[in-house]
Amino acid sequence: MSAPPTADPASGIVALFGPGALLLAQSSRGDGRHLVVRAHAKGGATGRYHVFKLFGRKRSLLRESLRDFGQRVLVGKTGVRAERRARVEQEVLELWRREGFDVPRVEEGVALPPGVAPPVVVMEFVSGRPLDQGLADPAVALAEKERLLEWLGREWARRHARAQELGEPKLIQVHASFDHVIHHTGAKERLVTFDFEVAWTRRHPIARLAKWELDREDESLQRCAPPQQLAALRAALARGYSVRG
Repeated sequence: MSAPPTADPASGIVALFGPGALLLAQSSRGDGRHLVVRAHAKGGATGRYHVFKLFGRKRSLLRESLRDFGQRVLVGKTGVRAERRARVEQEVLELWRREGFDVPRVEEGVALPPGVAPPVVVMEFVSGRPLDQGLADPAVALAEKERLLEWLGREWARRHARAQELGEPKLIQVHASFDHVIHHTGAKERLVTFDFEVAWTRRHPIARLAKWELDREDESLQRCAPPQQLAALRAALARGYSVRG
């Protein structure tokens, strides 16, 4: 979901998932390897696409184990093993949704195609445009960008307050970035956050984690916003974030 869908015949995605399947994203950077595929699936709603996130290992088992130990014990994150990243992704999606924050819905009862082995998380496909692309687009009016950022800021403030209330670090996004928010403009407009395969543990104060997330989002805004609009967009985000409750 982090990039516009593009077919990748070399990947064998269509052969594996069937007609209409598209590779949405693939990565071997950061904490592990993954593929994100949009496809129809058995057990799902007829005619509706699902997203399959396939988790893999990018290092040898020994190097992954050492990295996993360092992340959990030294850094205070949930770890990098493929099985653990898949479990965390599902747990965080369900937590955010339960607390009223817009994320893709985890899809239950969906059969994996032959040849696709766990760990896999199957979730709702949300159509739309990554928010970083909209913020960078000169054809989108500044007032519209400000509206979206005020809305998002209000949601961040509400989520951070809830994280503080619960003492729950999983309500803070580790990979915070505007390319991890989809602007969906269907019958019900949505700002949908995704990418949760690694989360913080309870080793860190919530206020520090919230500031860390906001700092990463500001870095993301600097990358995608037109320079002449950056101050106005920062102000809109701050206005939204200042609204509590």
